[in-house]
Amino acid sequence: MALTDEQKQLIQKSFAMINRQNSNFAGHFYDCLFAMAPLIRPMFQSDRPVFEYHFNELITTAVAKVHQFNEVKPKLEELGRKHLEYGVKVSQFEVVRSALLLSIQDCLRDASSPAIEQAWACYYDEIAKVMIDAMQQAAP
Repeated sequence: MALTDEQKQLIQKSFAMINRQNSNFAGHFYDCLFAMAPLIRPMFQSDRPVFEYHFNELITTAVAKVHQFNEVKPKLEELGRKHLEYGVKVSQFEVVRSALLLSIQDCLRDASSPAIEQAWACYYDEIAKVMIDAMQQAAP
């Protein structure tokens, strides 16, 4: 289901709030992910600052382009193919979703709301679908 304009605005506003806090959102996300799914940790071969940087780059671009999602799709498709090479399974996207939503809730604290969480959940689902489709198309 496509995001509404209101959801897109909620995503951008909430991400701006997270950034204003000067929190290490990527670090928080990976802390949540590795706590929820410790078996995923060995898939990350590079140093933590490297994959945190890439996460920040992706999430910042995705939020900035939430109104122009088609412009982000090629990068997401490429990322999906890379994830296949790293051994990522489609089933692991659900735990990533949970870690992302928990990170958003934790960073926003009282500013979080069901509407914000729903907007992010829907956007994550759109992003994941593009990546999963690319993984499935690239699979042998």
